[in-house]
Amino acid sequence: RVLAPEESPELLEDSLNKLSVELRRLREHHRQHRDSTAGSAYDTACSLEESYIHTDKFRLRFLRTELMNPILAAERLVTFLDRAVEFYGEKVLHRPVRLEDLGKDGLELLRSGDYQPLPFRDRTGRRIIAFVNNFGLCFPIHVRIKVIYYLHWVLTEDVETQRKGLVGIHWWPCSASKRSNVPIPFSDAAKGAKLYAGHPARVTAIHVCLPNSPNFAQFRSILALGLSKETRYRFKVHKGEGLIVQYSLHGYGIPVELLPVTETGNVKTANLKQWIKLRKFRERTSSTTANSEVPIVVDCPGLKDVIFRVGDSYFRHPGNVWFRGCIEAKYDAFENASSEEKERIVCDIVDGILNSDGHFLEWGRDPKWWIVVKDRGAMRLKVLGAFRNHRRRVKGHWNAQEVQSNTDKFVNQDGRKRQKLDVGDDNGSSCFYKCLS
Repeated sequence: RVLAPEESPELLEDSLNKLSVELRRLREHHRQHRDSTAGSAYDTACSLEESYIHTDKFRLRFLRTELMNPILAAERLVTFLDRAVEFYGEKVLHRPVRLEDLGKDGLELLRSGDYQPLPFRDRTGRRIIAFVNNFGLCFPIHVRIKVIYYLHWVLTEDVETQRKGLVGIHWWPCSASKRSNVPIPFSDAAKGAKLYAGHPARVTAIHVCLPNSPNFAQFRSILALGLSKETRYRFKVHKGEGLIVQYSLHGYGIPVELLPVTETGNVKTANLKQWIKLRKFRERTSSTTANSEVPIVVDCPGLKDVIFRVGDSYFRHPGNVWFRGCIEAKYDAFENASSEEKERIVCDIVDGILNSDGHFLEWGRDPKWWIVVKDRGAMRLKVLGAFRNHRRRVKGHWNAQEVQSNTDKFVNQDGRKRQKLDVGDDNGSSCFYKCLS
């Protein structure tokens, strides 16, 4: 169930106005308490003439994270800016955080594969981050927080994730040889709680997958201590090995086949490397998005997106299932319609997908990532192709033939010669065989 309220232009305008009032109140409050550094980053941002922080797009992130509560959203926004300046420097007040801001250690942690965003969402449309291997415990806590802040920021760029939140999966290796020997510092728990006070995303669920052993009770406690009070209610522990844990996760709508770890505990990084390339491309072309020649790329399709790529898993994508339902519902009308009426039906389907915040996504060959189809003519061709494919399936169904077989023809097959005597009369009587010695 999605907790976010249904958005309307009136609700968004009213929430933004209330948020502006709360931000002014917080700024005055922090000015009166000059002994505190809280809110200093936002105060600095207000002195900037042009900054993405003053845009509605930036502020709506925090409103959606706090379910349109302007008081909580203002506190989270101010805290986020303080933490972002602390981790990345004041440059993040002028433009969003980038991969290059992670530093050498942060990039090394990200490339190690310990933290990985999955290429598809869960059953309700939430983005998923998998924490595998040793969870980056061999890196300092401030490096881990920098990477997590960055992941939370970039994964919540789309409205669907801002409204539905993120899901975290902590997967401990099942193989004893792959388990980390790095000790878990208890002092990191308080610093971890500091992270969740201002991170720019709402964590709706945290699944911790551990072997069914009392030795891991300590690790479970450490993770719980590092969470805010609200997040602990969404903390779920799955105990067991291999398939048992996967079945449990599957019950929560998690695509377990995409988890970046093998049964022996080896970390898979193919999707991660492709995702890093996509992030570099998007950050490099962020200043030229108005150029129509620059393709719009997507790292994770939404539930309402219609994707075009060969494979059964993509055929079962929720957006494709809904798209095929539209094709089947309008197929009879399309077949009996004139050319003008067919064009209208195709345009109605295209408009229905776009008006529901969906997109037509096509898998690129080089580079390999999802590209948004921007040309309406190409969209109409995709819909016409879907009608042709459905026509083939319908004809194949009606042309299916049933082959009748009578096992009486195979009796007495003991090596003796057979001869067919009668093939039945006109009334369709049974066939008989006479066996000759």
